[in-house]
Amino acid sequence: MTARQSTTVEADAGMVYAEGMRNGIRTAISMICKAGGEVPLSLRRELTKWDAHSIHREWLAQQGRPVPFAQSEQSYSFIHLALQRVGLECPHVDG
Repeated sequence: MTARQSTTVEADAGMVYAEGMRNGIRTAISMICKAGGEVPLSLRRELTKWDAHSIHREWLAQQGRPVPFAQSEQSYSFIHLALQRVGLECPHVDG
């Protein structure tokens, strides 16, 4: 007999949507790389955008309370900037 741990994950529709978009773009990039193609910069930018959306939505869900708009926008900007600086330097995405 195995014991299972129970975990609670806070999510909302925006978080699920962002995760789906991010995973779809990652899959597309992975397929392009496996076929030996070059990943267009526009697709890498799109991945960076959806990575930021996904992280931001997860952060909002973790707060467990409403977050002031200014604080939310500031956190999203910081997340997006950090991902942009790192993500666009990579020639491909490891899936």
